[in-house]
Amino acid sequence: ALVVRFAGALGLDEARTAQLETAALLHDIGKIGVPDAILRKAGPLEPAEYDKVKEHVVLGVRILSAIPRQEILPWIEAHHERFDGTGYPQGLAGEEIPLEARMIALCDAYDSMITMRAYRDAHSERIARARVMQGAGSQFDPVLAALLVEMLETGSLARHSTHLPNASPAFGGS
Repeated sequence: ALVVRFAGALGLDEARTAQLETAALLHDIGKIGVPDAILRKAGPLEPAEYDKVKEHVVLGVRILSAIPRQEILPWIEAHHERFDGTGYPQGLAGEEIPLEARMIALCDAYDSMITMRAYRDAHSERIARARVMQGAGSQFDPVLAALLVEMLETGSLARHSTHLPNASPAFGGS
């Protein structure tokens, strides 16, 4: 729901927003191949356990390889890439990461922060927004991070979608 709201605030068209919604709903489907003991572990993961978790993006793409919306597969595969290039599975950086994957990563991280987890309590929305901004430029696209926080704080965006990083005509860019 958050990524759909964000897409609307950014001015993405209905078709792209629908694709983004599908990708956001399915982005972690590969976790069905990760043992529950790892997914629900209360403490820190061992390196081998973390490697198993990281496999979920490629497994998700394999699971979804027969769906009609093939264009969303790169977004799902890249949703754990980091803006600074230290993410996985390919180590993409900056605008090499598809815009939609950057949006999913950002909205998913924010949602995760404000939701109770087995390994930690939920953060307040204020703290989660601050953590998003702390990750701007390293974990998250700094422009998208600022736009998401603006939307969350004000309910809308003062900026026009042409300010989107890596915007194309399909996204209201020039």
